[in-house]
Amino acid sequence: MSKKGHFYIRTHKERSQPQSGKKLGFLEKKKDYLKRSRDHWNKEKKLRKLKNEATFRNPEEFYFGMENKVTKDGKHVTIKKHLTEEEKKLVATRRISYINLKITHEQKKIERLRSKLHFLISRDEEKGNDEEVEEEENEERKRKFNELPKQKKGKKTKQKEKKPRHIIYVDSIEEAKNFDAAENFETIPELMNRAYNRPKLTNLQNQVVLGNLSKRKKIESLRKKKYQELKERIARLSRLKKIAATLETEKNLTQKGTRKRVKKATINHPEIYKWETERKK
Repeated sequence: MSKKGHFYIRTHKERSQPQSGKKLGFLEKKKDYLKRSRDHWNKEKKLRKLKNEATFRNPEEFYFGMENKVTKDGKHVTIKKHLTEEEKKLVATRRISYINLKITHEQKKIERLRSKLHFLISRDEEKGNDEEVEEEENEERKRKFNELPKQKKGKKTKQKEKKPRHIIYVDSIEEAKNFDAAENFETIPELMNRAYNRPKLTNLQNQVVLGNLSKRKKIESLRKKKYQELKERIARLSRLKKIAATLETEKNLTQKGTRKRVKKATINHPEIYKWETERKK
């Protein structure tokens, strides 16, 4: 007996399957019968509805989906439309134009980010923070340099990377030797490694500099996030350029004329073909 509040309620036990009737299978209880009954009548209702729809069907009924479908052995099968060569070319050009649009968007976003982050690094920080960003650019430059036609042995060209620097002109060699950068910029030598937020001696004497560590950490984390975003965008831009190049080659391969493969496909660029020049009539 179970207790509910201040009253005891008798728990009614259901009758189990008798030993003699075990061979007949599962003994159905009322809850099992209800499930079976509801399922049966739901099926009957659906069948009745379908019969009514079939009886009162409009023989002239039409849907636009019927144009691309056929019934085979009582099943709906979609008809596959084969595109013509002109239609295929049109689809390819649309895809290429969409990819080019995305490339321009990414380039603008990268330029915006670079313009914001250009003056937010010191010379010491530049080596660590900008290494990952420059790796992608160096790879792109190397790829472009390798694709250029090789020159003769006598002539050699070197590609030097330009780094940001501050040039100061003086009158004599002695002045250049005795030049003091901290004195010139009117600041302390400890702040000379900075390319930004470099206060002068007058400001340091008159104002109280508050070095809040938590704020500094927030700024550093924000800067790292921005550099990570820039790195991801540069990688995405290179992927988009590769996709655009592959689509362009696929489009060109549909054109007529004898062609010859000049370069095999690599990770950075697709196959390069050269078409023979034909005389126009």
